[in-house]
Amino acid sequence: MKNKKLSKKISLSLTVLLVIGLGIIFGVTYLNLRNVMTDGAIARLKESVQTRSQYIENYVSDSERYLQTYAQSAEVREYLMDQSESKWEKAQAHLQRYAKTNENLENIYIADMNSLTLCSMVEKTIGVQLRKDESLSTLISQVFADHTDKVLNLGVILSPSTQSQVLSMYCPIYDNDGNPIGFVGMALCAEQLLTELNELEFVGLTDCNNIILDVQKGNYIISRAKEKYGQAIDDENYLTLVEQIKKDQSYDLLDTSYKDVDTSKNKIAVYRYLPDRDWIVLVEVSETSLFASINQLVSILLVACAIILIICVISVFVITDTELRGVTHVAAAINEVAGLNISDHPAISRNLKRQDEVGILANAAQRLVTELRSIIIGIQKNSSCLTEESKTLNQLCEQNKESVGHVELAVEDIANGAGSQSEETQKASDAVIQIGDMIEKLSEQTVHVHNNADEMQEISSKVVSTLSALKEINQKTEESVTEVHKQTNQTNESIMKIQSAVAIIASIANETSLLSLNASIEAARAGEQGRGFSVVATQIKKLAEQSNTSTKEINEIIATVMRDSQATVTIMQQVQENVRIQTKQMEETLAAFQQLSVEIEESIDGINIISEQTKKMDRSRIEVVDVATNLSAIAQQNAASTEETSASVSFINESMLDLADMAKKLEELAHSIDAEISGFTIEA
Repeated sequence: MKNKKLSKKISLSLTVLLVIGLGIIFGVTYLNLRNVMTDGAIARLKESVQTRSQYIENYVSDSERYLQTYAQSAEVREYLMDQSESKWEKAQAHLQRYAKTNENLENIYIADMNSLTLCSMVEKTIGVQLRKDESLSTLISQVFADHTDKVLNLGVILSPSTQSQVLSMYCPIYDNDGNPIGFVGMALCAEQLLTELNELEFVGLTDCNNIILDVQKGNYIISRAKEKYGQAIDDENYLTLVEQIKKDQSYDLLDTSYKDVDTSKNKIAVYRYLPDRDWIVLVEVSETSLFASINQLVSILLVACAIILIICVISVFVITDTELRGVTHVAAAINEVAGLNISDHPAISRNLKRQDEVGILANAAQRLVTELRSIIIGIQKNSSCLTEESKTLNQLCEQNKESVGHVELAVEDIANGAGSQSEETQKASDAVIQIGDMIEKLSEQTVHVHNNADEMQEISSKVVSTLSALKEINQKTEESVTEVHKQTNQTNESIMKIQSAVAIIASIANETSLLSLNASIEAARAGEQGRGFSVVATQIKKLAEQSNTSTKEINEIIATVMRDSQATVTIMQQVQENVRIQTKQMEETLAAFQQLSVEIEESIDGINIISEQTKKMDRSRIEVVDVATNLSAIAQQNAASTEETSASVSFINESMLDLADMAKKLEELAHSIDAEISGFTIEA
């Protein structure tokens, strides 16, 4: 049975590569095709929107010109300036004739400034006022806003009379002086516009809808459903679009995508904003319809790729199977070589001249057979020599085994002595290291004590300085207290002088009071001539009384000040005594700290001596530790070397034993090789 595994692997690998390659080609083609066709579809949609926008512009512009032509006729202007019976008949007849030229008219009429219908295509509306109050004022302000004959287009609205969509327009009329005298209104049926827009074809697309939205009024002009004509916009997608137009005021053709609220289908829309009308013209199409042709081409492409893949897989399998037959024959021959048959094989000879991989494999197999044949012949020649040499090697191993045993005993004795020396040296080294550790700790403690002594000396110096400063402050305080005591005594003397002056003032006041009394008596005796003198005497008496009152108050204040001054003197004396005591105690404390500073300096000197001795001991300790460490290392090295020597001797002994065993096995192997070689089939 032929081995098909290699052909299956090759076929499977090529199939995977083909699938990947075709998948990449299919993906790139699909993306490019989709982008191109999508761009083409959107371009067609933009052309459709452009066409519809232009059609709407033309339709509305023609309607405006139609209204403006009628409004500028002489009959209309003459009647509004002279509303006589004859003028009315002429204007009404002209209106009826003009209305017959447009089949889409619902109504055209003439109205005055109060929106009263004067002439109308629908005669029943003549004499009816169309608007009142605020609605009238709004309409008039809009119609005559520019003071020109420009048409006011209110867009498509729902007619109140017919309930159909109409295009509502107004054109102003002015007299010879430019004063407004009335206007012409027109309601144009929009059904023709809507029908013609819906009848326009979408090239290459189906399931497209025309949508026209009124941005200002927020309602549908054209919708997918006719019942929504003129109704408020209720679709969130359209409301979002209206808000965006109000915000950006973008007039160019734009595209967008959204999900239909009613059908939940993804849709692509292209729209254009008409600023003059305040309308949005929009064409929308479902993605299913847009990509229908793309999906069809993709299906065809997918089927073509599948067919190509099947053909390629079958071709690869057949070609691989055919080419690998030679490999199968050569493999069978190599299998016979593995069965110890190293004679010439026809399958190998037959494929030697091939120039492909099968030929390379056949040449390699032929070379293998040739080399094996020469090797087996050489082994047969040398196997007898190997047997003799193995016997000689076995005898030499037995002799060396006894010599190595004697050497091993001697090395063991040396190793035991070196181990004991290493242990004793290690113990001495450990003891020296412990002494060194204690010296290091002592050195550290000495440094710590020295640092503390330095800090104490520094603190003592600061305390001495502080106490000296406090002593000077106490002396200054004592001098200040003495000065305050002097000032207080001087104040007491001044108060005594003030008290004497007050006593004089009091006596003067008493005498003044007596003088005023005498003056009053004399003034009474003088009668009328002494009345003025009596007033003066009265005032002098009042001044004397006020002086007595002030004198009493001053005496009271002086008495209070005297008491406070006496108390201050007493306190100053106590403070002065306390300052003297404090000064004495500070002098004693200062003397004690000065003595302490001297003793600390002596302690620092002693600590410095101990520190120097400790450093010398530490240096000696380091030298001893180094010597002990070196001795220990040398002893350990000797012990290790002896152990290594002993181990080497043991290893040599074991190697000799192994070598003896190997010599025996080599002899057995030589006999075995002779037996194995005899199984090869070699043909001359």
